[in-house]
Amino acid sequence: MSTTTTSNNKPKLRLWVLSWGLFPRRVTIYLEEKGISDDFDVIPVNIGADGKMNSPPGKPNGTLPLLEIAPPSNDEATPGKYVYQSIAILEYIEEMYAGRGPSMLGATPEERAQSRDLLTVLDEAVAFLTCYSHHASGIYAPLVVPQSPETARIALDRAHKVLSLLETMSCCDGPYLVTSKQPMIVDCVAMATIQFYANVYGVDLASEKHPRLARMYEAFYGRESAKWDAVVVPQGMVEVAKRMSVK
Repeated sequence: MSTTTTSNNKPKLRLWVLSWGLFPRRVTIYLEEKGISDDFDVIPVNIGADGKMNSPPGKPNGTLPLLEIAPPSNDEATPGKYVYQSIAILEYIEEMYAGRGPSMLGATPEERAQSRDLLTVLDEAVAFLTCYSHHASGIYAPLVVPQSPETARIALDRAHKVLSLLETMSCCDGPYLVTSKQPMIVDCVAMATIQFYANVYGVDLASEKHPRLARMYEAFYGRESAKWDAVVVPQGMVEVAKRMSVK
């Protein structure tokens, strides 16, 4: 099994991503902000015309993102070790690279506690948004039978309420959610969420309903890490996904 190495001749950790995916973009935005993206072998996974994931050779089973923290042995007698959940991946990398780049979970116990608090609330909002999209988007119509517009309305309303709570918990000085100085992990996660729902489903989460999120989005939007221009989402899929029965 061939490996690539960092500038310190250490093997690069392999990271499988879907470039436009909600959870993978949490990690890729973070790596750019942390300044360590070159230390990882980022392997793109694509969606084919049939809607199925095209897995590159060597990718183990699992959703995306997927971080390999220990490769399998050359004869594959010893399996590799992997981290599958995006928040766990982010915290693992932040801990492993504590001496590199800015501290992005928090420089103090108070900042770290607030970061984890906000991440928990943000993931609750994403859970409601996922329920909403499953019941409102045309892309899921063949999969979720029957879709329920009432369930979609309730889920979207709950998502907005949770995002409003997130805003009241955030740093009031801004523009970022924990500190005014720089984006943190929670800002990367929030940015990925806003971009994903805007570009895939046509749902604006950084609107007048959420002025605090809008302020964070405006500050983050121009940063190199958050550029969406090079992200390619299958156009046919987006056209169907944006057919939302509830907005």
